[in-house]
Formats: sequence, structure tokens, C-alpha cells
Amino acid sequence: AALRQGERLIVKVAGGNDQGRTLPLVVDDALPAGYEIEMTLGPDDAQHGPFRFLGQLSQTTAEESRDDRFVAAMNAPGGRGFAVAYVARAVTPGDFYLPGAEARDMYHPSLFAHTEGRRTKIAPVG
Repeated sequence: AALRQGERLIVKVAGGNDQGRTLPLVVDDALPAGYEIEMTLGPDDAQHGPFRFLGQLSQTTAEESRDDRFVAAMNAPGGRGFAVAYVARAVTPGDFYLPGAEARDMYHPSLFAHTEGRRTKIAPVG
């Protein structure tokens, strides 16, 4: 909820597919103003090295670190969970709205889930 300018955070978006079939899923996590994505994390990052605490991350078919959001596409197996993650940095001081993340079936827009939005603050250095 509150960071200092220059601090990093790891964002993990996780959910589950309760359908009895594999879903072609898109995860769209909009960034609040004041943040930038530094790097995306994949299954290998979560199995080795300092990101092991994230647990298993899903294999994606595509990932994009855009200026205003993180987007990933995957085939989410039925009855199983999924998770994606990235590292973001607080770059601009201020009070910003943090939109919620959304996961949706690429071909059936009525199948979706989203998290609630909230406020986040970035304090200036010093």
C-alpha cells in the first residue's frame, strides 16, 4: 500500500480454473501510475534462485510488459491453479489508484474474474 521511490515489489497474480476444460486464458494486470515493470518472472525463476518462495509459476504462451500493464496468455488446465509474476519499481511519488487484475477466457468473455482496486502511495526519497 505504501512504498518509497525506488523500492521494488514482486507482484504475483494467481487464480484457479474451475472449468472442466482447459481455458485459453489472458491475465491483464494494470499498473497504477508511478510504477514500472522491471522484469517478468517465469517457471524457471520460481524453481531456482531467490524467487523460489513464489512457488510454481505457470508456463505462458505470451507475456508483455507494457508501460501501463502486465499481460500474459496461457492455456490454463481445468481444475488447476495458475500463477504469473513480475517485478515492479516505484518510480514517481504520489497517491495513485491501483486497478484490479483480471483473468478472462479469450473466446468466452462471460468467463472472467477480477480483483478489487485500491489506493497506493509512493513517498519521495529522503
